[in-house]
Amino acid sequence: MRMRHEILFAIATFFIFAFAANAQEDLPAEQVEVIKNFEVQLEETEKIPLNPVLPPLDTTTKKQTYLVPSRNFPVEYPAPKIRPIAMKAEDLAKVYNAYVKLGAGLPRTFYGEGAYHAFVNEKYDLGLDANFHAANFSGSSVENQKFSRGGVHGRGTYYFDQGFGVSANLGFDANKIHYFGYNFDGSDLKNIPDNRVEQLYNTFDIGAKIFNKEATAADLDYQAGLNFYNRNDNFAASESGVDINAGGTKWIGKTNSFDIRLKADFTWYEDTLKQNLNNYYVQPAFTYRADRFKAKIGLNVAADENDIYVFPDIEASLNITGSELVVFAGAGGDLQKNTFRTLSDYNPYINSRYPSLIIKNTKYYNIYGGIRGNLKVLDYSVQLGYKNADNLALFVVDDAVVDSVQRKFAVLYDDVNIVNVRGTIKANIIEGLEIIGTASYNFHDPDNEVKAWHLPALEINSTAIYTIPDEQLRLKASFYVESGPPFRLPNGEHDNLNTLVDLSIGAEYFVSENIGFFLDINNIFDNERQRWRYYPTYGINVLVGATARF
Repeated sequence: MRMRHEILFAIATFFIFAFAANAQEDLPAEQVEVIKNFEVQLEETEKIPLNPVLPPLDTTTKKQTYLVPSRNFPVEYPAPKIRPIAMKAEDLAKVYNAYVKLGAGLPRTFYGEGAYHAFVNEKYDLGLDANFHAANFSGSSVENQKFSRGGVHGRGTYYFDQGFGVSANLGFDANKIHYFGYNFDGSDLKNIPDNRVEQLYNTFDIGAKIFNKEATAADLDYQAGLNFYNRNDNFAASESGVDINAGGTKWIGKTNSFDIRLKADFTWYEDTLKQNLNNYYVQPAFTYRADRFKAKIGLNVAADENDIYVFPDIEASLNITGSELVVFAGAGGDLQKNTFRTLSDYNPYINSRYPSLIIKNTKYYNIYGGIRGNLKVLDYSVQLGYKNADNLALFVVDDAVVDSVQRKFAVLYDDVNIVNVRGTIKANIIEGLEIIGTASYNFHDPDNEVKAWHLPALEINSTAIYTIPDEQLRLKASFYVESGPPFRLPNGEHDNLNTLVDLSIGAEYFVSENIGFFLDINNIFDNERQRWRYYPTYGINVLVGATARF
């Protein structure tokens, strides 16, 4: 620092002298003698040694205590959107609006069916279908063993913008059969004209319904409908029926529901005597649904012209191991109408004249229980049930028929206790192969009659369908077994008809997207067993034809 001051002092002195010399203009121009050159030297200074030393480390541990007041700061952010992982969409099966199927076969069989469906502007849902099937198995030993049946049905629905829909249906069916039973049991009757043993059932149906197509603000589903039918035959028998029904479902918490159904069912039957059968129903029920448990508790309050009946409507199910094993049980009951229409549908060879045919209710109570489940490739169900049926319809050969050619059946009612064992499976073992099978056995115990006449005990029905991946080829096989039902002999004794074992196969192949051909071979075992006394089934028959779809 001192050395810096001396340097600055010398520089300042130099500038002062230079300025003074320049300022003295009157000085004489004489020589200046320099005695000694100016030399600047810095004196030696004493250096102070410095040796820094770090302070000692503080190794003690001190506990620090902090007081931080808690504050809640509201944070607003949009709820996150959980997006599903993208999955490959399955190819939807192509839908065709119309198809026609025509065929013919042996012995002398003709078959046809067709349908058309259109859904226009998401408002109009229209459909039309028609069918016809006729066969003549008459030969040298059996005459008038022939039938024909056909029908046409139309339906339509209009969906309103207000959230409800209105639908209507209209249909007509004709079913012609012949009482050819005179050919059997040692009869010598021959060359009977077909119009003498012909029976034709004509049925006309019309109905309408209103319903909600979208969920209402009150979570209420509703519907109301009206249906009318008329059936008549060749023997001046005629029956009309009107079914008025309404109902609703109130959803509670999106899973539980309360249901109410109201129904009035009227039937008027007339041949030589007029008969009426009118039933009324009120059916409330509450259904509770949980993850593994479901229960329905309700009543079926039914009334006819004579009495009021209260039937239970209860069912509960519990998932033991998820969908693999479900245990279920229930109890119910109803009034089941036996009308001219329902009885002739089940047995077309009945006598439609009073007193052979009396329309009546079957009152029954039933309880049941079983297990069901899904084992990946197999759906199954096993059920055991008991039914107590009052006035169950049985069928016996009508000895009161005046015309000996026409062998008809009379309807006989009896109280019958029924124990039923039933099992069902549905399997998809490999891709394209579907197998469905059902087996049922009924133990009938009538109160007055010796047997439950013409009601079979055992039924086994199974079907296997295989479709190749491109759906160009479809193969099917059906196997049906039915035990021989008991029948009553004229002398009061009884016997059983033969057992039916029926195997049928078929194939359908499309040569193009729209045109295909089919082949059906029915009753390969040529079993001519009698389902109804004196009326054997048709033997082996073949049907071949073509299918068009658009």
